[in-house]
Amino acid sequence: ARMTELIMEMEAHKDGPLSGNVRIRLREILEQLREVVSLLQQETDIILEEEIREYLDRLVSTGRFDLDAVISGVNAQPEQRFHLHRIFLELMTNVVRHSGARKIKIRLRRNRYGIQLSVADNGAGIPEDYTPGNGLRNIQRRARRLNARLRMHSRERHGTVASVLVRERSPSVFT
Repeated sequence: ARMTELIMEMEAHKDGPLSGNVRIRLREILEQLREVVSLLQQETDIILEEEIREYLDRLVSTGRFDLDAVISGVNAQPEQRFHLHRIFLELMTNVVRHSGARKIKIRLRRNRYGIQLSVADNGAGIPEDYTPGNGLRNIQRRARRLNARLRMHSRERHGTVASVLVRERSPSVFT
C-alpha cells in the first residue's frame, strides 16, 4: 500500500525533483512485490503439471480443440512453477483468442538441459508486421526472469510454435 501511495504522490507532482526513471523503477518494484505476494500465497505443494492438466481438461470440454499434450516429470522450483504457469496461460490465451487453431500440441517436461515448455498450434500464425502486445511482452519478461531461452517461430496461415527452456541451473528470479 505504501508503494502505491508513493507512486500516486509522484504522479501528482510530475514536475517535482524525481525523474521519470525513479517513477518507472518504483512501478517495476511494485509489480515484483505483487508477484512475490502471489507466490507466497500459493500452497507450496501445488504442482504445475496438475494445474496445466486441469486447464487443458477445461479447454477440451469446449469441443473446439484437438489437444496433444505430454506433461511429465517437471519437478520445478516454486518460482519456476509460478512463471512457467503464467507463460503457459499467456501462450494458451493467444492460441485460443487469436490463432483460430483447431489443433494444439503441448509439451512440458524435463530434459538434460532443464525444463522445456512448448506450445504449437495450426492456426493463423503471427503476421510479419505484428507489434508485440502486453501478452507477448509479459512472456518475454518472465522468460528473462527465469534466465530461460524463449523461441517463437511462426508463419502466417501455418501456425506458431513457442518454446521456453528453463536451464537446469537458473538463478533465483527474485535476486
